[in-house]
Amino acid sequence: MKKISFIFILFFSSFLSLSQVDTKKPITNNKPVHYIGLSGGGVTGLGFSYRYWPSKWGIQITGIPVFFANKSGSFASIGLSALYTIKDNRFVDLYGYVGNQYLNYNQNYSYTDINGNLIESSNSSSMYNIGTGFGFKFDFLDAFDFNFQTGIGMFGIANKSFSTITTLTAEIGLYYHL
Repeated sequence: MKKISFIFILFFSSFLSLSQVDTKKPITNNKPVHYIGLSGGGVTGLGFSYRYWPSKWGIQITGIPVFFANKSGSFASIGLSALYTIKDNRFVDLYGYVGNQYLNYNQNYSYTDINGNLIESSNSSSMYNIGTGFGFKFDFLDAFDFNFQTGIGMFGIANKSFSTITTLTAEIGLYYHL
């Protein structure tokens, strides 16, 4: 009798759980996966940004090359970051990040020496930064989100002319949901 009662309870509870499923509407995730925007920060990069965030883990690449007029120099920034969703809410999400950025400065200049000779020279420097912290993603207008990140960063790693500095860092970004 106990076996029959157990089988009946098991069958009845599974029947009730199946009756709760709406087969007319498939369950979908309304969170976007692809983002494009502008971002700036000390350890995540500066410039145009692309995010691919399909699940709790995501990746961000940010960069921009700038070429100055009259071939006087250039500036380039490239950053790559890993993102991890800590708390996913309707309007504000909390996430952690680990970022790194490579900066390169080139400056070309020319001058006339005391004898009237034209001297052309260039100066180049680069810097590598890494950091980690947490961020907030504020969703608005169903197609945009504003991001603010803060954490700790190490600036000038492996740079011979600049000593490494560890300090607080901040990052900011505006993204469009694709």
